[in-house]
Amino acid sequence: MWTLDLGDGALTRIDPVRNQPSTVRLDGDAVGMGGDGEDLWVAFDGRFLVRLDGATGETEVSVTLADAPIFRLRDAGFLGVANGIAWLTVPVIGLPSEPHTLWQIDAQSGAVVEQYPIGRDPLTPLVAEGAVWVPILGGNEIMRLDLVTRDQSTIEVGDVPLGVTAGAGSIWVALERNRSVARLSPADGRLIATIDVGSPTRGIAVCGGSAWAATEAGVTEISAATNQVRREIRLVEPARDLGPIGIACLGGMVWVSVE
Repeated sequence: MWTLDLGDGALTRIDPVRNQPSTVRLDGDAVGMGGDGEDLWVAFDGRFLVRLDGATGETEVSVTLADAPIFRLRDAGFLGVANGIAWLTVPVIGLPSEPHTLWQIDAQSGAVVEQYPIGRDPLTPLVAEGAVWVPILGGNEIMRLDLVTRDQSTIEVGDVPLGVTAGAGSIWVALERNRSVARLSPADGRLIATIDVGSPTRGIAVCGGSAWAATEAGVTEISAATNQVRREIRLVEPARDLGPIGIACLGGMVWVSVE
């Protein structure tokens, strides 16, 4: 299990058996990261893509994406990786209100295959169900890029989408202000259900027949079969911009990062 500390760009590897953390520091800012099941890829120091051994954290490959910085800490550089392709969100440096771009990159060579326009303030791309799904904070929407036709579509979700994941035959979106989770059709992004979880929702993961929402106060389990809340697990006293945010499943366990 890997986490990224955006405060100093450090990576932390947690041994899921011993629950022991170890820190990996690169010589610069680690901005976004994504895994392909074996290795960890990191958008690094404004213009590099670095591959780390997923088991040890040792640097295996570093490729240069540009001659000058194309992203900064907390200013895009969010990364998703699948099938040897990296999907990287790239801003207009110095112009935060401008729309961003999604770069399709050959993860081995660093060659930019294609660029796609997206909205401003994107989060980490998800590659799943034959498409790339990018939460766009600036438009309260999800951008969907079909990997076969290369058609782009915009899915209005009506709220800030702080996370997106796939599982149980659906795409799931964490909606902050509406205190809910949206369940979408993977074929076209059509809304299947909206599940009220009663607290601002900041992250989402799916495993064990359930969707798990990281909320301001803890974790809420949602049945994927019924779209009903099964239980709420309180972890902290609610506080705006603090508390649980990142959430993932590994080895039959749910892991939550808490700010």
